[in-house]
Amino acid sequence: MTLRYRLRGATVRVETTYGTDATPTPAADAVLCRNIDVQPLDQTLVDRDVIRAFYGNSVSLVGASFGTVTLEVELAGFGTAGPATPTAGLDALLRICGHARTVTAGTSVLYAPASTALPSATVYVYQAGTLHRFTGCFGTLSIEMSENQVPFYRFELVGLYQPVTDVALPTFTTAAYVQPLLCNAQNTAAVSIRGFAAEVRSFSFSNSSQLEKNALMGSVRRVDFVDRKAQGSIELRLTTVAAKDWWTDIANASVGPMSILHGTAVGNRVTFASTGGLQLVNPRFSEDRGMINLQMDCRFVPTAAGNDEYAITVT
Repeated sequence: MTLRYRLRGATVRVETTYGTDATPTPAADAVLCRNIDVQPLDQTLVDRDVIRAFYGNSVSLVGASFGTVTLEVELAGFGTAGPATPTAGLDALLRICGHARTVTAGTSVLYAPASTALPSATVYVYQAGTLHRFTGCFGTLSIEMSENQVPFYRFELVGLYQPVTDVALPTFTTAAYVQPLLCNAQNTAAVSIRGFAAEVRSFSFSNSSQLEKNALMGSVRRVDFVDRKAQGSIELRLTTVAAKDWWTDIANASVGPMSILHGTAVGNRVTFASTGGLQLVNPRFSEDRGMINLQMDCRFVPTAAGNDEYAITVT
């Protein structure tokens, strides 16, 4: 039987106990993806390399089996401000990438970095007639925003491989996912970079989670979330020094706030912000439609309070 590439889908549910299959369902935990990439078996291979009276390979011994999944999901709101139950699949993905969730009923859902009590999830990926299951998943979150493009989250997940089975492609319930808006002057109007109302062509972000695969003797197979080093890049219209002195900020390694609000209507607004945690480095120039742009790399640094170098607020 030929398996069709476009006939795919994913479900994600937070686990109660690490590594125990949370059985995400297509009805309650579906993720509306714009891209799905699966590396179903990420194995440690060790060659026996035995000495024989002839040349050739030895059989490789197989260590612990893990898997990786990359899901891209459109960046948009939850349909209402501060829903009691945010869209389940997307909510689970944001949380397992190292975030604590705070719901303010009727107002907002806040995802802020966390360093303890991080939840894991079970991820199912359906491909035509097969089911790939991964338990104990943690991930890295990225955000991509570019002029006149659909903004999106990228979730790069690592989990424990489970045997692949034949399962008929189900019907996924994704009605809760809100249609996104293109990034442009109309939909992304509130932009402040270091206190300056910048004209931004593109912004990218990654919380750069450090995920370690472990299968120690006397232990159990698991993925550990051990650190994060949030970073990114931004490209904006170059200004005069009088308008904004980027050069002094960069030369002095100063740290300051930033905020990008995408969306115009309640229920479909997402704000990425850093309250004092943005450091700009590595300035360089680019040309765009006959004008000069300034590109800079971004480092996001927590304050003494910790876990506050950035935040994502859905309103």
